[in-house]
Amino acid sequence: MREHFNSKAKEAKFSICTDAFILSAPSSSPPLHFCTDSFMLSAQVRIFLAIFALILTLSCANKNQRTEIPFQKQGTVAIINFFSEEIVFDVELAEDVWSKAQGLMFRYRLEPHQGMFFIFDFEDYQSFWMKNTYLSLDMIFIDESFQIIDIHENAFPLSEEMIISEHPAKYVLEVLGGTVKRSNIRIGDRAVFERE
Repeated sequence: MREHFNSKAKEAKFSICTDAFILSAPSSSPPLHFCTDSFMLSAQVRIFLAIFALILTLSCANKNQRTEIPFQKQGTVAIINFFSEEIVFDVELAEDVWSKAQGLMFRYRLEPHQGMFFIFDFEDYQSFWMKNTYLSLDMIFIDESFQIIDIHENAFPLSEEMIISEHPAKYVLEVLGGTVKRSNIRIGDRAVFERE
């Protein structure tokens, strides 16, 4: 690409020609140049910039797009509270090493009646953290007789602070933060688990 000076104009201005637009002519004739005038050039540049901006915007949108992990119901946990009310949660199960380590990480949405139910091999002091977890959670610790023995409410999203049960637990139910208070769930309440 090169520039040339248009001497016929009273005021100097530059136009742009490209070698791609030079057409062959008989040897006795000079080559024909098709130069784009400044108006057409600016229109072409505007179109090019608009297309480039659109591509850039779509590219950024795809990079920032979140991948939603769908909820998969695998059972239910019903909690009978002090007032004999039964609060039923649809739950995903965390039974193997991978699902226990993953938990509810990278979830951006959970319905009020949904949760994750962790099943351990034996009672122990269970520890959790909120790394890569974007939802505030209530953690309900349950012993092997299905009695609630500890509760941690409103665990802070993305926190790496360890949350350890006060007493040994075999099961842990994670639900949305605020559920325990809203549903009047307390230590001593009983839980009933049913697998799908």
